[in-house]
Amino acid sequence: MSFLLARRLGSIAAVAAIRTPPSPLAQSPLRSLLLLASPSASPFPPSPAPLQARAYRRHTFETLVHEGGSGRSVMTYADKAAQAYFRLRDVVQESRLRETVRAQERFERNSDKRRRKKKEKQWKAYMRMVRKRVQVAWDLKNRTARQKEVYEDI
Repeated sequence: MSFLLARRLGSIAAVAAIRTPPSPLAQSPLRSLLLLASPSASPFPPSPAPLQARAYRRHTFETLVHEGGSGRSVMTYADKAAQAYFRLRDVVQESRLRETVRAQERFERNSDKRRRKKKEKQWKAYMRMVRKRVQVAWDLKNRTARQKEVYEDI
């Protein structure tokens, strides 16, 4: 199963470790009773709201040690390989591991790095402006539709 995850992740899997958990018998009796009582209980914390999930969150002490593993490692269960893969993908995305590996592939002069960072900053500002204008347009459209429902003479 680790081979399948490593193959799907490519070179990232070499950096992000995948661990298998101890057997259920090795866990504490209370935890195993709770798991038996609720079979749908997930070992991973609930996912944040969609808008929070898109934002970049730097790995802090709280996110480095989580119930599903620690650091960039994720505990895998035999019947939940896909869930472990998606959790590992989220951890890799949060820690910006792909960007770090891509940046280390070839040397970048400081002037080029500043220019690239400046362009990225300008692009993010432009996309924020576009999103804001699209939201204003949708609000105007929805407001007009509500007014047409209320008033017959429009």
